[in-house]
Amino acid sequence: MPRTLVLGNGNILINFDQFAQVKDFYFPYVGVENHVDHNNPHRVGIFVDGNFTWLNDGSWDITMDYKKDTMAGRTQARHSSFGIRIQFDDVVYNEKNIFIRKLQVYNNRHEDRVVKVFLSQEFQGYGSPLGNTTFMDVKRHALFHYKGQRVFLVSGMTGEAFFDDYTTGAAHSKGMEGTWRDAEDGKLEKNPVDHGSVDSTIGFTLNVKARSYRTLYYWVAVGKSLEETYQLHTYVTTLTPQHLITSTINFWNAWARKREYNFYGLSEKAADLYYKSLLIIRTHADNRGGIIASSDSDILQGGFDSYNYVWPRDAALIAMSLDKAGYKEISKKFFEFCTGCLRESGYLMHKYHPNGALGSSWHSWINEGHYEVPLQEDETALTLLALWRHYEVERDLEFVESIYNAFIKKTADFMCAFIEEELDLPRASYDLWEEKLGIHTFTVATVYAALIAAANFSDILGKQRMVSKYIQMAKRLKKGLLERLYDSEKGYFIKRLYRENGKWIADNTIDASSVFGMFYFDVLPPDDPRVTSAMKLTIDTLFCRTKSGGLARRTNDAYFKDDQTVQGNPWFITTLWVAQYHIRTATKPEELDPVKEIIEWCVRYAMSSGIMSEQIHPQRGTPVSVAPLIWSHSTFVLTIIEYLEKLESFGVGDIHKPVRTRFL
Repeated sequence: MPRTLVLGNGNILINFDQFAQVKDFYFPYVGVENHVDHNNPHRVGIFVDGNFTWLNDGSWDITMDYKKDTMAGRTQARHSSFGIRIQFDDVVYNEKNIFIRKLQVYNNRHEDRVVKVFLSQEFQGYGSPLGNTTFMDVKRHALFHYKGQRVFLVSGMTGEAFFDDYTTGAAHSKGMEGTWRDAEDGKLEKNPVDHGSVDSTIGFTLNVKARSYRTLYYWVAVGKSLEETYQLHTYVTTLTPQHLITSTINFWNAWARKREYNFYGLSEKAADLYYKSLLIIRTHADNRGGIIASSDSDILQGGFDSYNYVWPRDAALIAMSLDKAGYKEISKKFFEFCTGCLRESGYLMHKYHPNGALGSSWHSWINEGHYEVPLQEDETALTLLALWRHYEVERDLEFVESIYNAFIKKTADFMCAFIEEELDLPRASYDLWEEKLGIHTFTVATVYAALIAAANFSDILGKQRMVSKYIQMAKRLKKGLLERLYDSEKGYFIKRLYRENGKWIADNTIDASSVFGMFYFDVLPPDDPRVTSAMKLTIDTLFCRTKSGGLARRTNDAYFKDDQTVQGNPWFITTLWVAQYHIRTATKPEELDPVKEIIEWCVRYAMSSGIMSEQIHPQRGTPVSVAPLIWSHSTFVLTIIEYLEKLESFGVGDIHKPVRTRFL
């Protein structure tokens, strides 16, 4: 199932499912080491009037969302037959590694009642169930899970009292499902310690008056030693959990509203989704620079791998949106991260872990029987281009100069050398969808734009010999692209050239990325007849004429497709590319109406909490593949800003609201 809420602070990333259960808990890197197995979420249970219920048993009506313009979850869970309502406020504290839940338990009956609340947790240190320990520390009123340098302290309070029930025990071993089963009779066995594959449960006894409520706080402090988590625990109890919740909400509200816009012509829901998207993007940006594609671990059930990687392609495009939105400090860390990952020859590999280690890959190191490093060249090119876009916003000349030789020159020189001489095109590499080896229109467009960026950097720094080298190669590639990758008879840009039996063959697949690359990376103007023709054919061929609508990636796209009446499932990204084309070709405000329609389409098919998936089902409109996909959110953010800027260019008004001041 897709994730309904995501919270984080750049060291911790937590995902919740639709039952308000913690489903993923990443630490100390965003996307590395998930300490919660996706089959064993952290459960919440209620015992009242001799009856027990878990929030995931189907008897609760649950709605989940973010508190407006902040990275704080707000969940309402109602159990009509039990007469109980619970309101959750969830945050990951922005300053320290602490996760806090506030539960307000409402008694909707006309008599006083005793309600017991149980919270169960299973932490698998380093992502493995083996060799874990859990124990109760009665002196500190805390329950611990630890394995090596991964320590999780669990505690909670109601009023002045700490939790009053607990147990630890085996989970998925010795014939035991887990201690959460122990809660179902309303009391726990108070087993003080266990090790191996283990979980724990704590309980709170609440005397709730008629038509009233009681509040409890639950928190998890995370560190690399018992002492570190002790200190965080003391920090929570000293400042109070409510203070930390309020402080976190205020911080993220100010962060999201760093730049405020007049969202001319767009709905309030579209404006809300813009700010939510910024916050969701931030949860997936590690404090050391890596930006992962998605943290949804349920994809593991189908392919035994995840999206918890830094794809330089995704991350570069995300960095462009962050720079445009005013968060250049995050982008800068990403470029530093990529400089550290760059191979000596000047290219980036397929994907990386957020700690800088090389990620998994299905790309072969053998091509036509010969050794060849598996490259996806657009990832290197896009990162260099994103760096130029960053400079256009930031003008940080000292930073650029500090990485010119280590990154800019290295990558540009690599692209100049990685050439298929007979074609005047880059050598074959994998496409942006990571499926096909060949010389792709999209890739050539990114390399062209990256070389122009390298020339610009070189010119600023007075390196005229390099300016000439990069400009000449960019012109050469553009000429090769227009001669060999454009089909003048059909009026579109082919997907790729690939080699077979010593010959170059055209792949006539209609791929949305081909025409997108041409206008978005300034190879050709958006109103060039070749672009106009290619865009029309792309929309006519790939638009899903179904209940959901939206644009597929390419013809015959089988990825997660179960409806054979469409070319492929609609993607948020590709549909937004159409909006970006309309923005570039509009000559008056009315011509931006299709852009507004696509933005509102995104709002309609995002989840109720604002999470956007990779794809949607063409008939049902439900999320398909991972959710969230950060590339979807970043493309949405970029599209809205570009739409507003285009309106401003028409004289519609000032898109920026004045900075808020409270005391003037």
